[in-house]
Amino acid sequence: MKGDISLHSSPGEGTLVNIDLPLVRVSEPVLPSCDVPDAPVDTRSLRLLVVDDMSANRLVLTRQLEFLGHQVVAVEDGKAALSRWCEEPFEAVITDCNMPGISGYALTEAIRQIEEKEQRRRCPVIGCTANAMSDEAARCEQAGMDGLLIKPLSLARLAQELADRVREPTFDISTLQNMTRANPEQMQRLLGELWKNLRHEHALLEPAVLANDWNTLSACLHRLKGAASLVDAVPLAKACAALDESVRLECVASVPERWLALEAAMTGLRADIELQLVAVPDIAPACD
Repeated sequence: MKGDISLHSSPGEGTLVNIDLPLVRVSEPVLPSCDVPDAPVDTRSLRLLVVDDMSANRLVLTRQLEFLGHQVVAVEDGKAALSRWCEEPFEAVITDCNMPGISGYALTEAIRQIEEKEQRRRCPVIGCTANAMSDEAARCEQAGMDGLLIKPLSLARLAQELADRVREPTFDISTLQNMTRANPEQMQRLLGELWKNLRHEHALLEPAVLANDWNTLSACLHRLKGAASLVDAVPLAKACAALDESVRLECVASVPERWLALEAAMTGLRADIELQLVAVPDIAPACD
């Protein structure tokens, strides 16, 4: 390197080492980014069921999910997982695909059968495997899984998968339960009325959006925000607030996109209400 090294030593004093190297100054290197996301993709705290027959895998995945802010129940096999899933509410299941006894595929199939039989809301199931074979994704999809993660898992990939698969609840049924003291008849009546209100407001909003009828839009959004607060329907409330801003500013350009978001929120809420209803309310035909 065409450098020079010199040593100067004195007894009882120490040694001085001089190193001269002719180096060229370069720009600072670009360091690779850490795999840990700056912030979680989704800030919600989810209640998750983790299933893996390997204790080390369970521990690592549990710690990763807890780091992302989620609550985790971890079990060691498919039988225990199905029992916990039937008894407790979970917003998603992350299961190893290949386990002795009830595999992740069989667990998912059992969950889907129970959902269909009991008219439960679909619970996202994410498969987890070290098998990166091309047919693995198709096998998971055939079993009814919603996604597939390949081990080892990064925090960023885990956070993104949960954000993609676990949608925000359209409403909080516990709010209604507290309001009615969990009276089944009262809950059915309130849900039925809310379902009819959503249908009615949609019928008013659609032509109002096309005509830029600011007064009608404002009145409908005011009523919808009240309905959203009744059952803590966060997605509906957010969509109402966004469109309401466009209405207040009379911003024609932003209305179509925000109307589509509101329409999707209303449709999702009605669909989830239907799952809770014993019977969908009759709608009287409109009078000419």
